[in-house]
Amino acid sequence: MEAILIDSPAKLLVSLLSETNHSNKIHLISGTSGAGKTLWCMQLFHEARSMGLDVKGLVSLPVFEYDHKVGINLQNLESGSITPLGTKKNSKESRVSIGGWNLDSNTLEWGNRILANIQSCQILIIDELGPLEFNENSGLTKSFELLESGQYSIAFVVVRTGLIPKALTKWPSAEIHFIPEREKLT
Repeated sequence: MEAILIDSPAKLLVSLLSETNHSNKIHLISGTSGAGKTLWCMQLFHEARSMGLDVKGLVSLPVFEYDHKVGINLQNLESGSITPLGTKKNSKESRVSIGGWNLDSNTLEWGNRILANIQSCQILIIDELGPLEFNENSGLTKSFELLESGQYSIAFVVVRTGLIPKALTKWPSAEIHFIPEREKLT
């Protein structure tokens, strides 16, 4: 498993678009927790849109209170709409639970409807597929069908480093791009 270290979504996008055969390619974006994978995806989204490309998909936006991540919102890149996806585990509400998070099952259904309705696009971004999808066949499972359909030119899929082997069993020709850990401000 060979990973390519990346830092600039713009450079990667220009490089990929210059290739003669970039249709239906899947690029796995990975990095440590807090490395900036979602930020990287949003920069990629804005760069692709500025180039006039048709970009669709979902991103999981962190919600911070002071320096602490307290929630996650799910954003539809096509419409821009945002819906709360999860909160830190501390409430007794009936939700899907994974790791230290309670996820809203209605938001997961909303995300799956968005993914199921994507008929085609040039750039597909899915942030992220994690243990819920790979290990429990739950969460944003329509991502798998969409990625298998090939209804995109280039797909960028955020996958946790520990799940890269499982992703490669699904998409053996996927390229892996690793976002370097950001320096912590002190």
